[in-house]
Amino acid sequence: MKTLLLAASLTCFAALPLQAQVNAAVRDTALRSFLGIRSVGSSAPIADTTVSGFATVLVFKDGKFWKRLADAPLLPNLGQTPIALGNAKAGYAPATAQVEFLWGPRDGKVGYLFQARIGDGGLVPKFHEMPELAALNTLYSDAYRGPNPPQFHGMSVMGAAYTLNKPPQGEDIEACIKAADLAVVVLFKTFESRDDAVAFGKAWEQQFPK
Repeated sequence: MKTLLLAASLTCFAALPLQAQVNAAVRDTALRSFLGIRSVGSSAPIADTTVSGFATVLVFKDGKFWKRLADAPLLPNLGQTPIALGNAKAGYAPATAQVEFLWGPRDGKVGYLFQARIGDGGLVPKFHEMPELAALNTLYSDAYRGPNPPQFHGMSVMGAAYTLNKPPQGEDIEACIKAADLAVVVLFKTFESRDDAVAFGKAWEQQFPK
């Protein structure tokens, strides 16, 4: 496992000078720390052939599946208008999905926000109360930033956080989940056809019902 400092989202800073990006990230991290907000998540490239994507959060208690939170479907196109340009052959950078799970206090309650979006498109996330997250610590967390993230039941792991009172018997995510009193796993998958998305959704619902 890797120690994770509070994740700073750089989604909107691509056009800024490097020093401005760094300063903005530091301010964002400091503000989150001041407010007691923690987060895990990452980004993933979107291929030209992608027709849809699906992000979700699974929660495990005492090593066993407890519940599924905050599903977020993603569409690269809104009607016929591209949300993000991702044609590398035309000289554009690949489109990227940003997936982030944030938790902390708000209005005297502890809860979470889950945001998943392509480029700058996406809905404003809603705050959901969940007091169990108060014990979740990013000191025992994994953030995956690379072209080949770990897989978990057919989905890419974008991040995970745990409440651990004993060391895991191994370094993979399955071992960490089994050792955790509470584990939150952030996942993402893309699809190249509507049929693939529907079939996966049905199988996923049976395995991890909401």
